Amino acid sequence: MSLLVVTMASAQDNSTLLHPDSVFTITDDEVQQVRTEANRLIAGEWKYDGACIEAKSSSVMAKVAKPIAKSKIKKKLEKAFKKIKLKKKETRLTLREDGTFVMKIIGPEIKGKYDYIPEKEQLTLRWLGIRLNARLKRDGKKIHLLFDVDKFLTLMKFASGFSSSKTLQQISFLSENFDDVQVGMTFK
Repeated sequence: MSLLVVTMASAQDNSTLLHPDSVFTITDDEVQQVRTEANRLIAGEWKYDGACIEAKSSSVMAKVAKPIAKSKIKKKLEKAFKKIKLKKKETRLTLREDGTFVMKIIGPEIKGKYDYIPEKEQLTLRWLGIRLNARLKRDGKKIHLLFDVDKFLTLMKFASGFSSSKTLQQISFLSENFDDVQVGMTFK
């Protein structure tokens, strides 16, 4: 009789383990664990290493000209960064496993939170009610933080105050001739 009771209790325990609510419920701790594991992929202090650019196009002519255009625009972009006093020794991005970041680009440090989705190469920075979406590509010991060119141009104009610059005109020209243009910074 006691054996039968143990068997019934055991069967009852299995039914609660396989109950749909227990299988499909995700706890806050489980969500945080997944976020922390993703954040470990990019956690650390990253130092500015230079400008970067990505461009795609379906046009044959644009595909042929792309390497030359990218090289020229990258050089112009690095000159623009120097004009706005973006310095390798001072510019850094610290990403912590807990989802917080500290960024020093120009002026005071910016502190906030971030979300990283590695499958989409998507990084969202949040501070003072501002959300900034970027593409984060990891390449060995470097990360490339890329923004849509239109958003990046707006940021450059705001940060630098040189809206009529030839550099900005060339970056704008690039966005008109390629389907998907992203510009930004490489960190190592």
